[in-house]
Amino acid sequence: PSDHRAFRAHIPPTQLVDGSYSAYRRETLPSLCHLEASTLAPPRGREAARELKPRERRIRRCRCRLSVKNPPTELVGLPLLPCSRLFRQPAKTTHNQGRQERFTMITLAGKIALITGASRGIGAATAIKFAKAGAQGIVINYIRDRQAAAEISNKCKSLGTEAITVRADVSRVSAARKLVRATVERFGGLDILVANAGIWKEAAIEDMTEAQWDETIDANLKSIYACCAEAARVMLPNRRGTMILVSSTAGQRGEAFHSHYAATKGAIIAMTKSLAAELGSRGITVNCVAPGWVATDMTTEALTDPKERRKVRELIPLGRVATADEIAGPILFLASELASHITGEVLNVNGGSVLCG
Repeated sequence: PSDHRAFRAHIPPTQLVDGSYSAYRRETLPSLCHLEASTLAPPRGREAARELKPRERRIRRCRCRLSVKNPPTELVGLPLLPCSRLFRQPAKTTHNQGRQERFTMITLAGKIALITGASRGIGAATAIKFAKAGAQGIVINYIRDRQAAAEISNKCKSLGTEAITVRADVSRVSAARKLVRATVERFGGLDILVANAGIWKEAAIEDMTEAQWDETIDANLKSIYACCAEAARVMLPNRRGTMILVSSTAGQRGEAFHSHYAATKGAIIAMTKSLAAELGSRGITVNCVAPGWVATDMTTEALTDPKERRKVRELIPLGRVATADEIAGPILFLASELASHITGEVLNVNGGSVLCG
């Protein structure tokens, strides 16, 4: 092309690295640094890149101050881009940079996790998050839906994590004990407990029966006691472990027509702080996640009504209900080494609906 003549004395063209531009190495024209002109040669795409020697292919971003606004006289009129936008391959990281990258990456490599209520909702999303983070083994606890638990287990396995399903009603101490034993027998230990199992049922206080009260207390609170007690017996001899309890904004501000539910969630927050103080000196961290409204099958009925859904959204500054995945992310953070110096914390994940320290 005619435009190429202006470059011939300065830039011997090399083969294409990008489908739209011709690449020139820094040593070809030190005074102009890395530049590419779109009109120099027809694109040859990836095949040309493969033909280059590895050293030629590893063109890195330079630190020159050359700007499109002030190009050298020889390049006026030609469509050019600064090298910082063209050369996308990163420079070789230094030793310290590599260490920093490894530190900031969330990983559960080598960790064994037990998640209660993991066949659906927040528990299921957490299991998948843990698998993506490289957990060695995950126990999927369920009580009724065996098929759903198996599906979550298979998803974890497809991500390279060994996973098993264990049916257990963790509101019974004996069942929680068997669940933890099954975890240790299969994986040889327990590093992370996510106590997520629970129910949410409406009942006005004047109509609430003793059976309704006991059902919620057992499912939401007694299960926490049972699982934490059994997990502590495994973690304490090793002087390491992490417990993450799932509470709710209902435990912080109360919830009309769900006083039994709010009572259990408030108790979970108090239990988190108590266990953090009790177990911290022995190497175990205990934290809590307090979600607001979350779109799961447990809240489907309440959010089906357009008026009710609109009312809920108006209470949330972010203007929407959370997904289960958006709760699982903070749980993953608390389970990771990035939260190694955090204990007794209540992490609010509610879109701003409850603002408390």
